[in-house]
Amino acid sequence: MGTEGLLSPQVLWLLLWVQLCRGAAEVRLADGSGRCDGRVEVKHQDQWGTVCRFNWDEKDAAVVCKQLGCGSVISAVPNERFVLGSGPIWLDYVGCRGTESALSDCTHTEWGEHSCTHSDDAGVTCTGFVRLVGGDSRCSGRVEINDRDGWKSVCDSHFGAKAADVVCRDLQCGRALSVTRASPSGEGIGPIWDRELQCVGDESTLSSCPMGTPQDQPCTQTSTAAVSCTRFRLVNGSTPCMGRVEVEVQGTWGTLCASRWDLLDAHVLCHHLGCGFAVSVPEGGHFGRGTGPVWSDSFHCEGTESSLDQCPVTALGASPCFHENDAAVICSGPPHNASLRLVGGGSRCDGHVEIFQRGTWGRVLDDQWDMEDASVVCRQLRCGEAEAAYTVPRAKRGTGPVGLRGVRCAGHEASLSLCNTSLPEATGIMEDVGAVCQGEQRVH
Repeated sequence: MGTEGLLSPQVLWLLLWVQLCRGAAEVRLADGSGRCDGRVEVKHQDQWGTVCRFNWDEKDAAVVCKQLGCGSVISAVPNERFVLGSGPIWLDYVGCRGTESALSDCTHTEWGEHSCTHSDDAGVTCTGFVRLVGGDSRCSGRVEINDRDGWKSVCDSHFGAKAADVVCRDLQCGRALSVTRASPSGEGIGPIWDRELQCVGDESTLSSCPMGTPQDQPCTQTSTAAVSCTRFRLVNGSTPCMGRVEVEVQGTWGTLCASRWDLLDAHVLCHHLGCGFAVSVPEGGHFGRGTGPVWSDSFHCEGTESSLDQCPVTALGASPCFHENDAAVICSGPPHNASLRLVGGGSRCDGHVEIFQRGTWGRVLDDQWDMEDASVVCRQLRCGEAEAAYTVPRAKRGTGPVGLRGVRCAGHEASLSLCNTSLPEATGIMEDVGAVCQGEQRVH
């Protein structure tokens, strides 16, 4: 047999070099409890696909956690915990040493070659990069960062208000209320993080903040940083989507004064809680008298924010307001247990489509999104007729969890969940979808 078809070692090395220069493939964890837990998905040829768990172990999972800035691996979990994936299965027989910086740097079969089904998709649970400990809830306490040597407290001189905002955002705990020195009861006993967190303040995760070089000045556990974040809830209503507005501050729940509460603020809270949009803001006392402090927050929302922590707000503190004037809201509620919202547009009636399921907001992806589908979205949001249906440009696509893949509406359905969503696995490239509606139809 001749050697004409064989490649020389020099050519083989050149091909390997070209492959390495293409850069690491993006990876994400989908449909889990947060961004550091879920089904493993990797992006190839501009399309997200899954990874087969044949040969999958904790070394492979550790590389995923590292690539995502999610700390260390807890487990390489089977897919039974998560919704079945869809689309291509990109990788099989992944073999990582655990030292690689990206999953695509590990050995694996050729892209798209596998002998799996989506019931064999791999999953990962990571520790996360940051946590708050020693407080009254997971949303308050001493700041700890997880690096390769375990959890470390953060020196308060290396930690500012912008970093605190990012911590609360990363932990999905609302906005930062305060940055303080940890109390004696909250002091740690372990090592100290020796780098300054130089966050701009708009980062989605703490691990994406720039970090300074190791600091030489000493820092003790009595000088570690602590953060308190806000949490919101509706109480004393006949459904979870109506009631008196309450906010948690440093472990204590209190009410908001109704004199500074309006429909735009209420819209944002309803969206944030997965309760649709605000139908009305009843006068103070409509849902009974609250207990505890009355906070004097004055939110200045435009109505398009995705959560109250994105709205400008005055400082929390004592208020001359009494419980007879507690703020309240009646939200439209999540129809058929799946509320929708449009984000990133100029109003609540245009933007990218997101669906609220299993306690979290997820993106809607489709490969044949049309006006019939958009009409149902506009009708469900009470935003009039649909004016446009579109797919989101690549540069503006979301990166969060996916709530729904593929939907076919006739156009007359009352909600998107009533459309056909039990489609066979699509062959086209699914993209984030959006809708533009005529405008808001207020309910009186």
